[in-house]
Amino acid sequence: MNNMKNIIIASVENIFTELYIDTLTKKCGIDSENIIVASFDDQNLIAEKKLSVKAIHYKDIEPSEIQKCNTITIISLHNKNSAALRYLIDNYGIQDRTYIHLTDDEVDRWLKTKNKYGNLIPAKNNFLDENCIYALHKVKNIIAPKPYFSNALEKLVPDQNFVFHDCRDAFKSMKSQLWDQVASIYQKNKNESRAERTICIGAKQGAIGLKDTLNIIKALVSENVIPEHKILIFTNKRKKYFRVFIDIYLGYLRHIKKKNIDAAYPTTSNVFTYNAIIMSCNNLILQGRGSMSTARSYIAMGRGAVHVKAGSPNHIELTEAERVDVLSYDSFEKLAKNFKRSSLDLENNKDIMNKRFKEKYSVLEKIYNA
Repeated sequence: MNNMKNIIIASVENIFTELYIDTLTKKCGIDSENIIVASFDDQNLIAEKKLSVKAIHYKDIEPSEIQKCNTITIISLHNKNSAALRYLIDNYGIQDRTYIHLTDDEVDRWLKTKNKYGNLIPAKNNFLDENCIYALHKVKNIIAPKPYFSNALEKLVPDQNFVFHDCRDAFKSMKSQLWDQVASIYQKNKNESRAERTICIGAKQGAIGLKDTLNIIKALVSENVIPEHKILIFTNKRKKYFRVFIDIYLGYLRHIKKKNIDAAYPTTSNVFTYNAIIMSCNNLILQGRGSMSTARSYIAMGRGAVHVKAGSPNHIELTEAERVDVLSYDSFEKLAKNFKRSSLDLENNKDIMNKRFKEKYSVLEKIYNA
């Protein structure tokens, strides 16, 4: 087995850092002693206890470890971590061994910047700086699926020939051991029918805006999807107006329109309760961008149908990169009508998604054990 170090530039407080390292060590056979988290904050001791790998500020890593390292991976690319990457490129010339684990959030911001200004430049609230732009012109290896991302990056950095490694977000929405335990419970009880049919509108707080949420409810009522289904909506305590307006609208539907509507506003205190709520739903209305790890996990568990707007980043990634079947829509009326369609083959979707996870593990193993 290769004993060369793999350096990961990441925030030690980010849950995705924990999930990423868990996947490398538990699913890809990468020895935890061969992983170094190069932090760009001062939470190294917390990281070592939490992640069970060496964690050190990027400027304090031994030069010999950097010069001989197998890979450098930066999880996401933004103005808070880009200085660390540029420091390593300028001082050690590691760009050919570097991989950018790309997210759709930053690509979306970059595209908006390019469309507005004509160039990729630092601007207010785009979390972009000159170090990011520098790195994009130096680093070719991108951990992301080619569909959607290749066209976007070609537009953003036309003079760079990126190499795509299709193993982005190979982790589930919980750490491996907990996920396997939960999946086993669901597998043993898969023949038990769920008495209550539930629709989750958005996979997290604020994922779908107030106006769209109200229009979705209106369409579901119009197509008589409700009261056959209960609806769940994650709300943010700091945005009390969101729930207030929904309650007013639901009150109108119940008392004026005489509609029987069952709605709940679940709250979560940890990753386990969050996933339990999501997995209890028969249908997940996914926002156009984001929460893909939740969507993949939901499909991999075979829990229900995912509804997503046609042509959105999430739709492209699910159908073209992950190759699963979803219920797409181009209007909220179409969304509601999709509930009258025959059910998706959830078991086939489950098999496809779990196969995709294994493919990603294989790609990651080749990268980190090369």
